[in-house]
Amino acid sequence: CLIAKGVGRPIHSYQWALASFWSLALLGGWVGVQHYMGGPLPAWMPAVSGAAMIFMIVPMVFIAINHYRTMKGSIELVSFSPTLRFIFFGAIAFAVYILLGAAFSLFRFGKLFQFSHGELGAQMTALYGFFTMVMFGAIYFIMPRLMGCEWRSGKWIRFHFWFSAYGTAAMLICLLMAGLFQGQQALVYEADHVLSVEVAQGFLVGRSLAWILI
Repeated sequence: CLIAKGVGRPIHSYQWALASFWSLALLGGWVGVQHYMGGPLPAWMPAVSGAAMIFMIVPMVFIAINHYRTMKGSIELVSFSPTLRFIFFGAIAFAVYILLGAAFSLFRFGKLFQFSHGELGAQMTALYGFFTMVMFGAIYFIMPRLMGCEWRSGKWIRFHFWFSAYGTAAMLICLLMAGLFQGQQALVYEADHVLSVEVAQGFLVGRSLAWILI
């Protein structure tokens, strides 16, 4: 809706948007249990939950195509519109979150990133990369219309966007790398478990710097 408002044209396909909404609503209730693969649960529960997470790629693709076709010919507005800039970043973060969730639902990657900083990185991408950035875009769209005046400083809005974007991206990269090293160390069964915590400490410094940017 905000993308359509930002470019000044109706959304490309209302039917696609409706199908994507209901697909996410139906599949979303099944996901989450895949994080406990190998845990004290019936094996079919993580398997079904992981399959639902993988199938969420389908509505994600439909949403991406709908967004692209709605903005076709007006992509350059992302450089000028604060709302579109934040929404665009949020849409990319949403796709990254879905793809990471699908990858972590596979046993090959799930056993590596399970209970690691990598899963936290995916959750932070959904919370700060998608939800928070989209809410900022909504605020930049709604507030001038409520107050009857434009924002006083475009420079500060750009600072806000780039600090948020770089902070979120840096946090994701640091947590994924920390999770990778942590998971690899945790799979060495004869090693002390505390090593899997210590091996990630350097990346957690980067995470702290990312929090400062945010």
